[in-house]
Amino acid sequence: MKLKKSICILSLLFFSISIFFEINTTTVLADDSPTIYCNVDKNDIVAGEEFTVTILANNVKNLYGASVDFKYDSSIMTPINATSSCAFNNDHKIYEKITQNDYSNNIFSFITTFLGDYNGTNFASGSLFNIKFKAKRSGSLNLNRESLNIKLSDSNANPIKYNMLYSTINIGQAAKINSINSNVKNNLAIVDNNISINTNATSKYPVLYKYWIKKDDSPWTVLSDYSNKSSIDFNPKSPGNYQISCYVKTNNTYEDPSDFKIFNFKVLEKPSITKLNINESTINLGGKINISTDSNKNNTLFKIWVLENNSWKILQDYSPNNTIDYSPKLNGLYKISVYAKSPDSLSELDDCKIIDFEVLPNATLKVDKNFYTVNNTVNLFTETDSSNDLIYKYWMNENGIWKTLSDYTNLNTFSLSSLTPGDKLFAVYVKNKNSNNDNLALAQKAITIVDPKLTIANSNLDNNISINDEIKIGLTSNIKNPKYKFWIMDSSCKWKVLQDYGDNNILSYIPKEYGNYKLSIYLKDKDSQNEVDDYKILDFSIKPKLSTFTANPNNNSFVYTPIKLTASTKNSTSDLLYKFWVKDSKGWKMIRDYDTNPSFDWIPTSPGNYIFSVYVKNKNSASTVDDNLIIQNYVVADNTIKDISLNKLSNEIYQVNTTVDNSNNLLYKFWYFNGTDWKVLNDYSIDASIKTKNLDFSSGKISVYIKNKNSKNEYDNFKIVNLKDVKLN
Repeated sequence: MKLKKSICILSLLFFSISIFFEINTTTVLADDSPTIYCNVDKNDIVAGEEFTVTILANNVKNLYGASVDFKYDSSIMTPINATSSCAFNNDHKIYEKITQNDYSNNIFSFITTFLGDYNGTNFASGSLFNIKFKAKRSGSLNLNRESLNIKLSDSNANPIKYNMLYSTINIGQAAKINSINSNVKNNLAIVDNNISINTNATSKYPVLYKYWIKKDDSPWTVLSDYSNKSSIDFNPKSPGNYQISCYVKTNNTYEDPSDFKIFNFKVLEKPSITKLNINESTINLGGKINISTDSNKNNTLFKIWVLENNSWKILQDYSPNNTIDYSPKLNGLYKISVYAKSPDSLSELDDCKIIDFEVLPNATLKVDKNFYTVNNTVNLFTETDSSNDLIYKYWMNENGIWKTLSDYTNLNTFSLSSLTPGDKLFAVYVKNKNSNNDNLALAQKAITIVDPKLTIANSNLDNNISINDEIKIGLTSNIKNPKYKFWIMDSSCKWKVLQDYGDNNILSYIPKEYGNYKLSIYLKDKDSQNEVDDYKILDFSIKPKLSTFTANPNNNSFVYTPIKLTASTKNSTSDLLYKFWVKDSKGWKMIRDYDTNPSFDWIPTSPGNYIFSVYVKNKNSASTVDDNLIIQNYVVADNTIKDISLNKLSNEIYQVNTTVDNSNNLLYKFWYFNGTDWKVLNDYSIDASIKTKNLDFSSGKISVYIKNKNSKNEYDNFKIVNLKDVKLN
């Protein structure tokens, strides 16, 4: 019974298409009657994309089975698959099948039904089918009763009538050209122009571009096949009417092209220069040249350049004017260049010609002085009304003989020194650097060379000079009008003038500090333009001298007792440094490095015979020592305990007294031995005497430790006495 019911409903869905379709197209149902409509899952479908059409229904009761015959346009879309939707998704078994996929007739059919004894399903709103398509090309399809034949059946195999809402599937282009842009002006270009075409296209996916070209009546040919490059450059080699077309598409579409546009332009012959003339090939500064040019085209534009001082500059920008006058401001070799182009050309120029001409200078030779010494450098220089790209050759006549000083160079100056005394005659040749002409300028100048000498007549400068002593130096020379200038450099290492140029020939200077000095003496003639014609530099040093070196205590002392070493100089200043040394049985050692303090306290730690030395030097001195003194045979002895005595103060109280060689900075420690053990009566202190009681004079002993307060020893010396041997006072 269940199988028979299902077969009956399937038969209804398969074989009552025309009758059911006609009933639904002619019947208008109530507002609460079933309604079928379609929904597409994407709003902006483009060619190449997949999309799903969902068929939905409202107000359906007792639905048992449904089918759809979808008539589509295979040129714009193709079905992929179909499934039943939520109206049939419950726990009851269903049967579903694609019954027809006829690409030639553009028909796609799908059926779904419950199986067995089932009363059907009721729903206010739900989806019946999901049909997936792939968009092939742009276009549209109306979803109505002509494209969709939908059949509904209840559980008794009766058809369910319904209303239908219409809609449309719109498939857009996979790629669309917005514009084609070019650098071509007014759709005109010139042969050999670089023509740039750029296409602006939009798509949801990466766009591919293909360019075609067509000239006159020739067929279309490919300029570049599909690629991701949106622009292309093209250089036409012949005149004519051109068309460039751009195709666009995406990789995921059948559309080829998805869109295209055509750009039209015309290519003209380029002009050529037929004439370029100037009125003179060689002129002097201040002259003028006339430039004239022409071409084979009437509407040609001309741009005129000049190469001046190795730099091109524009005399006239593009203009129909073909003549111009030019007055050069510099000498040298020039070039005139003319550019010609069509008003429609995309190039900077369509043709070019160059012509040369030369501008010659006017020149004068000069020298910088009329008075020279053998110590001077003679500077020759050439003055011209233009210094652009000139070369110069210098000569000298000495004792009637001409000799070349320098061959042609680009330097307008020449210097020479170490000339012998006497009369000299100089000359210079001047010409353009790259000129093949022999034009040149000539100038001459005569000068006289003299040989000044500076002599020290007398001087008290010797090693006995100290600070505050006056230095005097007398000077003479071999020139008629001598002038003297004196300089001094002290420890600051900076030169300063003691006397500017004058007639005084005695240098006087009093040094005020220790250090190294330099005196410089300049000599020049009153008519000389030199800073100095002769000079001398004298080096001298003012060093400190030690006057005394003492030790306190004098001659001898004790270990760990400070010895004050003190040095003094004849002229003591804050710039002096002192360094102290001591020599013992092991040799010399430094006990204090250089310092401004002339005194130093040294503490001996062992007895012996010592030698002390002090170094002195100026703080700016490069020497290890400027002066030194020595103290010989200084004796340092150990401190010893001479005696330990006792005074009886009462029947039980005793005073222990210690007598030593030197009590300065001395510490004492007292011990008592009771016949069995030693114990401290008084730890280290400055007290040489202590009070104690309960002494055993039969077997007791007293011991005293002594050490200097600077000593690091447990004791420096000690003494032990038996109480029975001590005489009481």
